[in-house]
Amino acid sequence: MSPPLRREIDVPPYRVIVIARPEYRTASISEIEGYVARSTITRLDGSPVFESYLQYQILRNVH
Repeated sequence: MSPPLRREIDVPPYRVIVIARPEYRTASISEIEGYVARSTITRLDGSPVFESYLQYQILRNVH
């Protein structure tokens, strides 16, 4: 199995963190069917991204 892929990107005033992990076919532990990715958006200064939320998360299945 592959470790998760992680990227941190600073786009002032925000930081975007993307973590993706492969999803394998049911019958195979080596054949990748797609990926599941989670993105988190925060502000570099620690203030809320939206209203009182300190982070915004997006979960996506990519096949």
